[in-house]
Amino acid sequence: MEPPQDGLRRRELCSLTGTFIPFPRERSDADSRDPLSDRYADSEAYVAAVKRASEGLIADGFMLPDDLGYVLDRAREDSALLP
Repeated sequence: MEPPQDGLRRRELCSLTGTFIPFPRERSDADSRDPLSDRYADSEAYVAAVKRASEGLIADGFMLPDDLGYVLDRAREDSALLP
């Protein structure tokens, strides 16, 4: 391997994966964050919020328009936690 240039090594990939901690399903002393059910009235409100946020990311150039369908599909799956 060649020596680092500007702190990076040639032919070395950066990790493209991230992590997250899902919101709790219900209130708990172990997690001070509000559960989704306290944040959104129902699954439709949650999906609408995800859509608005996604459209903002698309407008700002941080998300590809082609990815909107996938993101909304995931939001619909995640909204199963809501009433």
